[in-house]
Amino acid sequence: MTAGTASPTAHGPGRASPWPCHHPAGSTGRYDESARRASHSELAVALLLAAEGHEVKTLPEARGVPTPDLVACGVPVEVKAFSTLGQRDGRPASARQVANKVIDARRQGAVAVIWGPGSGLTETVARAGYSLSCRRAAEVGWGQLQAVRVVGDTFDLSFAPSREVRPVANASARRPRLSA
Repeated sequence: MTAGTASPTAHGPGRASPWPCHHPAGSTGRYDESARRASHSELAVALLLAAEGHEVKTLPEARGVPTPDLVACGVPVEVKAFSTLGQRDGRPASARQVANKVIDARRQGAVAVIWGPGSGLTETVARAGYSLSCRRAAEVGWGQLQAVRVVGDTFDLSFAPSREVRPVANASARRPRLSA
């Protein structure tokens, strides 16, 4: 597959996922918030994952060290969320902003969940943003990321970055943001 091509993979109970666990359809996991209180978006993602059968826990923050927000069935999960349209003065999330969130998450978790409900994020923009992140990852590498999931009001996409862009040898973590 060529760089910049987004190919969604199935996600959820009974479908392919980056987790080593396999939950029977209809199973419900658990959510443990004892290590740290979750933000609203982290809570929404945790409850979504638990509804899919995962055992989800918050992780304590470590000062000065990038750490994931959650762990689901032993897999580190980083949540990156958009502000609502109201908080963004009516401006919907852009493809470049999606790409920046994906690239930012690569140092913090094996799975990145980009949370966009209420932000005006569309499936088309989410796919374009993921495609931009693939081009950027060709330069800087995917880091720890094994899967990217982008959730909006009317869609839920999953991608397998390692299958779409081969990390560059000695890829640097420098310049993680996309330019205009």
